[in-house]
Order: sequence, then C-alpha cells, then structure tokens
Amino acid sequence: MNLVLPLPGKKLSPNSRCHPIAKASSTRRHREAAFFATLKALGVAKVPTRILRKDAKALGITKAGRNSAFYQRLSSLLHPDPPPTFTRYALTFHFPTARDRDDDNAAATFKAYRDGIADALRVNDSTFILLHAPSLYITPEAPRLEVELIVPATESPSDNAEQLQWIDAGKWLPMGPHCVLATDMETHFIAVWDGIEWSNAWTDEAIDSFITHWMELPDPPAGE
Repeated sequence: MNLVLPLPGKKLSPNSRCHPIAKASSTRRHREAAFFATLKALGVAKVPTRILRKDAKALGITKAGRNSAFYQRLSSLLHPDPPPTFTRYALTFHFPTARDRDDDNAAATFKAYRDGIADALRVNDSTFILLHAPSLYITPEAPRLEVELIVPATESPSDNAEQLQWIDAGKWLPMGPHCVLATDMETHFIAVWDGIEWSNAWTDEAIDSFITHWMELPDPPAGE
C-alpha cells in the first residue's frame, strides 16, 4: 500500500529548536494527516481532514486525550474490518531544493506520520521496520513524501508453487532465515535475510550492496 504525504514540517526535525508547544501542535497535525490518509487508502469513503471534539463525542469517543487508544478506537469506527498487516516500510523523500540532507534526520521527521499510520492500522508502531535508508531526491515541481507499506513475509509469493521466480525485495522478503539466491543487479549471492539485514551465506558477512531481488533455491536433485 502506498501513501503520498506532504513533506514533514521543519518543526519535526531532530535539530529543531522550536518551542515545545509549537512542536507538539505540529506533531499532532502530522499524525492526524497520516491517520486519515491511511484510512483513505484502506477504502474509507468519507474521511475527515481533522477530528473535532464534538465529532468525537458523536462517535462515542469521550476520552479527552488524543493518544493511540483514541485514534485506534476512531479507526475501528470508520473502518470496522480488520486492517491488513504490514511489517516494513520504505520512504522516498522528494525535496524542493538541493542542499545537504542526512537520511537519518529525514527518517526521524517521519515519526509523527508513522504514529498516525500505526493508529489507523490499529497496531503498535514498534512492529514497523524501516526496510532501508530513505531515498532522497530533488523534485522541485512536486515535493512530497512517498511511503510504501510492505506486506509481511508470510504473504510472500514463495509460499506458492511458483517459487523459482525473481521476487522484488522491496515488496516481499524471505520468511525465516534460510538460504536464497539474491542479487543487487550486478552480483548474485547465496544469501540469508535475518529480518534486519542480508548476509553472505558462505562468509556470514553482511552484504553492503542493496539487494533488489531474490528467489528460492531449487530442490536438490533426487537420488537414484
């Protein structure tokens, strides 16, 4: 599932020195924006852009504090069906101007959005793993943040009969540590995905290059 969100505001940067009240207000706005964008992506027809106290009361949500329980309760009312499960995500930032930016600072500005997405999906945001460092681009005509939510490995196409095909590592990853054939589009590896990183099955060393695709290994030849 893909989301397109405005670039996070400067007040959400780890280097921001704004007043705590201003930062808290900005955090809440970003959290709600991601919350409602996720519900819209899930197919909720009428999604508000913000939730007012009177609207919350009308929905039967009387808790004053807007914590995860508040938003998850609202999510269950607007989208009663169980939401899909996502375990990983990838971020692509499109900035309007060219200047030096750190990918770790860019990822940190996503925290409020991440909380809102987790609230809409009714999960703890600690279950989300950033697949790789954010991609940073200069796109002055359309600045934005693209978020790709990735299905868990248990839904990998390797579970079906068509195992011997290249699988996009940005969408599915192997389920459980075991040897697979992996590629970074230049080199092929017998590799293992341990849930955090790829490693070379022969040397047990981490693979520094970016693995783009993988496939299951064929069964060994049948004995005579």
